[in-house]
Amino acid sequence: MVSDLSFVNEAGNGCVIYRETTGSYVVGLRRKPTQRRKVPTLACAYATCQDLGAEAPINGAPTGGACGDTISSQD
Repeated sequence: MVSDLSFVNEAGNGCVIYRETTGSYVVGLRRKPTQRRKVPTLACAYATCQDLGAEAPINGAPTGGACGDTISSQD
């Protein structure tokens, strides 16, 4: 089932956050539009943005594994 996305915010690192009609959040970088992560909370969305924008994972920050799964919307 496809759910509609509503724009929530764009972080300074080019990360965009959308909210699904199901209540989950979809997070991704503008420079990699085909790689997105689905996370359960807004806090996880912002933490995932930090992680996605970092050169290396940020210690102690929730990552896709802790917050959700990668969504490959396009190839």
